[in-house]
Amino acid sequence: RNISQEELKEMKWNKTAPPPDLAILPFSGEGSSGAQDGDFEYARFAQPEGIIFDEENDVLLVSDYHSHRIRQVDMEGDVITVAGMNAEEQYAARGHVDGPVTSARFHHPHALAFDKWRNLIVAEDYHIRIISPDGSVQTLAGEGPNDKPRDGPGLLSRFQRVYDIAVAPNGDLAVTDTFNNKIRFIHRNLDESGNTQPFSDDEDA
Repeated sequence: RNISQEELKEMKWNKTAPPPDLAILPFSGEGSSGAQDGDFEYARFAQPEGIIFDEENDVLLVSDYHSHRIRQVDMEGDVITVAGMNAEEQYAARGHVDGPVTSARFHHPHALAFDKWRNLIVAEDYHIRIISPDGSVQTLAGEGPNDKPRDGPGLLSRFQRVYDIAVAPNGDLAVTDTFNNKIRFIHRNLDESGNTQPFSDDEDA
């Protein structure tokens, strides 16, 4: 049988066991492409790619590829935009702008991951971005559109389509640089509080 939306809510994201005859059913999204926020029946996504569960807030976070936004889905399936310019036309939101989440712009966000300091790491086509708990967006790595990879300091490095990301306990990152056919490593040099520390003269950035 199909379970109801109310039954789905009561499961609290798998904190209680689903019935043995559980069927798969849509949880959120009207089904056509768009960037409309709202309740689960009417919200629209535009090729959502990455998804992660935020245990602290009991919500899902979704990287919405073609709307260039980070969306949040609550336990009722309702959707709001939490990062990325909320332009009326979805493609008008595309870009690479750091700053507050309400005015920051993303370019095809793919994967999402949290570090232990509750920073949300966002992997895009050409950049690795960080959304901090205070609601600011900054670029960690990636120079921008390019035709070949390059190692080196974060903002001078080059990527092409970072489709997945993994975070080490110390905050370092491993990413799939998909169109360059490489696995890349990003050393962040953080202290115990998650603050960036300067590299020593004999340490590569």
